[in-house]
Amino acid sequence: MLKVRLFPNDLLRAVCGKFLSSMAPIMSLGCGTAVLVSGSLPAADIEDTLYPGQSTNNTATMTLPSLPSAADVLFSFDCTASMGGVIDTAKANAVSLMASLAATGVSFHFGVDSFMDYPGTFSSCGYSDTYGDSASGDYPYKLNQGMTTNMGAVSTAINGLKLGWGVDGPEAYTRPLYESYADTNVLWRTGAKRVLVMFGDDVPHDCNLNEGIAGKSGTYSTGGDPGRDGLIGTSDDLDLQTVLAGIQ
Repeated sequence: MLKVRLFPNDLLRAVCGKFLSSMAPIMSLGCGTAVLVSGSLPAADIEDTLYPGQSTNNTATMTLPSLPSAADVLFSFDCTASMGGVIDTAKANAVSLMASLAATGVSFHFGVDSFMDYPGTFSSCGYSDTYGDSASGDYPYKLNQGMTTNMGAVSTAINGLKLGWGVDGPEAYTRPLYESYADTNVLWRTGAKRVLVMFGDDVPHDCNLNEGIAGKSGTYSTGGDPGRDGLIGTSDDLDLQTVLAGIQ
């Protein structure tokens, strides 16, 4: 006996007497049976009990979300030295993703920014260390390419990114997150869906990274973010939770 049932966001696993374990887009098997392996279907929409020699046919309808008419994508790259082993892959993936998105027919604009860390030594929130090194070219934020339809210009900006240092472990992640909505030169379009894709490998500077995270208690300080003026303890210092709320 073979019993087949579809569950929400699951797949029809029984095909040609075999059970599938991989999750993939809609696929066609050699036996000529199409298998729905993603989407949203209510439990018990389809349920049949089959005995040897029996067959059944059923139909289910699935509606996928419609694509937006316009979308802007900002690629943001951590260019500190620890990214050395993966930066080329990150660049290639961004360029490949850009080409795939452009092929969907949606009106896409793309932009690029990069970041390392603030040059200098800073002490705040119980943390003291050298954030970045000016001699290595470290900087907390740079807009390398504003939003454009010129994918060649975006690819050139991505492939031209160079690694700096970033002395301590945490980096200036909060700054590019902030500039994603504060820097008017990014040139987001009114009415377009806005997407930020960030490539990185560490944590931001913040007075308490545990804030807002379920199950975390106590203070996990990596030092404050100095903000645009590059000075700690001034009015433009950035707080991660405030910036995340600003992005929303």
